[in-house]
Amino acid sequence: MLSRLTEKKTLLGLALVSGALGLLLASATWVSVTLLDGRQTSATGFEVSALYGIVPITWLALTAALFFAGPVGRRIIGILYLLIAVFGLVAVVQVFVDPVSKVAAKISALTGIAGGDILSVVESISLEASVYATAVLSILMIFIAILILFFSGDWVAKVKKYEISKSFEVSEDSIDTWDAISKGEYQSDQE
Repeated sequence: MLSRLTEKKTLLGLALVSGALGLLLASATWVSVTLLDGRQTSATGFEVSALYGIVPITWLALTAALFFAGPVGRRIIGILYLLIAVFGLVAVVQVFVDPVSKVAAKISALTGIAGGDILSVVESISLEASVYATAVLSILMIFIAILILFFSGDWVAKVKKYEISKSFEVSEDSIDTWDAISKGEYQSDQE
């Protein structure tokens, strides 16, 4: 199971899907607020957390870079993946800890009240399912980042179009033959 999970196609696919899902969840509603006068407002992940806003975009950019990176580059990208995933989890936890401060600007824009008086006009604040899904996704992203960090260096590198593979050995005879052909002095044994 672990060997299948650590294959290049699988990890790249997981990274791509999790980044796209992160974008989708960041654009969904995270926090809904009902005011005492009955008015309601809500905020998306991008509005609630500027820190989380960069996570899925950076994650997808790293996925593109991972596709082309060599063994050392893949390890460095693995470290960056891990940092980004931890930042994402921290951003989501901040919303769980203090959702009011995360939507204070939207409440102020709606009511004209700012500062500590905001709580006096709030009837209820609810966290939507998307913020819980984002927390789970952030934990999965940490797991994916760890897999990429530890296993991407072992991926077999593709041979470039005009690069000679390491298994191809050139003998002195073939070089001499090529030089003779180039000079027009080659005589085949078949003649």
